[in-house]
Amino acid sequence: MKRMLLIISCLIVLAGGSLSAQTGTLTPEQIENIAQSVVEIAAIKSGQVVGIGSGTIVSPDGLIFTNRHVIEGSDDFLILILQDPSEPPVESFYASVVGASEQIDFALLQIDRDINGNAVNPASLNLPTIPLASERARLGEAISVFGYPGISEGYLVYTTGAISGIQNETVNGARVPLWYNTDAEISPGNSGGTVVNQRGEYIGIPTAVRSETTTGGRLGGILSLPAILAELNITAQEINAGQLPEGAVPVGGGETVLTDQGLDYTLDPNFGVYDLRAGFEPDPFELDVIAGGDINTGSLNLGSECVGMATAQPDMRLNWSGNSTLLRFFFAAYNANDDTALLVNDPDGNWHCNDDSYDSLNPTVDLRSPLEGQYDIWIASGNDDVEGTLFITEQEEVDLTGVQ
Repeated sequence: MKRMLLIISCLIVLAGGSLSAQTGTLTPEQIENIAQSVVEIAAIKSGQVVGIGSGTIVSPDGLIFTNRHVIEGSDDFLILILQDPSEPPVESFYASVVGASEQIDFALLQIDRDINGNAVNPASLNLPTIPLASERARLGEAISVFGYPGISEGYLVYTTGAISGIQNETVNGARVPLWYNTDAEISPGNSGGTVVNQRGEYIGIPTAVRSETTTGGRLGGILSLPAILAELNITAQEINAGQLPEGAVPVGGGETVLTDQGLDYTLDPNFGVYDLRAGFEPDPFELDVIAGGDINTGSLNLGSECVGMATAQPDMRLNWSGNSTLLRFFFAAYNANDDTALLVNDPDGNWHCNDDSYDSLNPTVDLRSPLEGQYDIWIASGNDDVEGTLFITEQEEVDLTGVQ
């Protein structure tokens, strides 16, 4: 499993306590209480850990909210719980998938075994939980985020910010906020965790980090609690009581297989997998590609420049190694009037997108000091079946403005 986008984890306050003088900043006591319900999830396949994410214990019997992409491609889940905020979380339980949504990036786990693999009675667990917010988040509202990003080497991280945007969508027939956008700092590995409001109440799941090449801006995407409850067709009170959501999609034994309505990096690329190392020759690398597909990438909340129609599978996959100051992706359509966009998902799961560049309709994505690992590239089209060439270069001075 790729190191994911995505994203954050946090949780809510068990005990009361006033906020500190700084608006939106939780007290140390509140942070320690919340941290008890923030779990690290090690996704396992065939006995091997293949990915790390975060989750939230939302009922005393061990029901856990997380992202669907955290559990994809795995068959078991090790749950690590924090005992000391200054130490990494401790391996404590195993959990199984209860269900997952095909429409939003959401999944449910249930703790059902102890650390030795012995079955446990969920009703006997009495685990610490976080209260669910009864009101929707508002624009400008201060929030706090907890999680286990890879950059922290397994330690809990706490960051703060505000709700900087709200995007309403129809979920299971209800018009609700689907995404809360935030300027709070979030990092890969936080996916599936928790965001809380100023009262320490759970408001959603940190799910994605989006960045734009043109502006260098970054926004975090929070899957909202109202969207989760609408999708599950259940109330917060029922969740608090540990009742399983009837709206969840049941998942049987074996590897989790989930339908994804968006872009799926686990699928085989349309035009192949390529290995490049810093200093590769010839530079630029060139690959003929036909852009386009039946998925509207603009509806996936990946960023304002991640627009167009693309296939679920990547057009190209790059396995990158070595150290370089620049990795540039450039797509040139054979017809200068064809409008395309580049969408690049990096090894940490971050999205980098561009629509137009060099005073043309051709897109460019520049990555400075690129990470080693897997890059998945989609070329989205505003027209059907746009033919062109994807270029990859390390050279700042390579001029691609006239390439056709």
